[in-house]
Amino acid sequence: MAAPLTTEERSELARVQAPKEFKHRYYFEAVMSCGGCSGAIDRVLKKLGEKEKTETNDFYHEVSLEHQSAHVFADETELEKVFEVIEKTKKKLTKAKEVDAQGNVVREIKLEDGKRV
Repeated sequence: MAAPLTTEERSELARVQAPKEFKHRYYFEAVMSCGGCSGAIDRVLKKLGEKEKTETNDFYHEVSLEHQSAHVFADETELEKVFEVIEKTKKKLTKAKEVDAQGNVVREIKLEDGKRV
């Protein structure tokens, strides 16, 4: 079972709202020191969204350098696929979680030093 969200994580989830309701919401924290870092994550998520978007799978994302976070909303795209795409940027991920509409952790990829364990 995944650990519950911290107060800071709940605040971050409340900050970002998708333009519509999605089946899945993924929350990532990444070490980003500049606009180039956040831009790299934004670009790979944009490409993934373009590739994954179909009649049954909508896709939306938001990356924040200020909050060191990336939020992904999708109807069919899986957490592992999004994780692998972000991982290719070589940015250190510190959290990778799927959360439900109530803010409860559904699934979590365990990370240590930015790598899956």
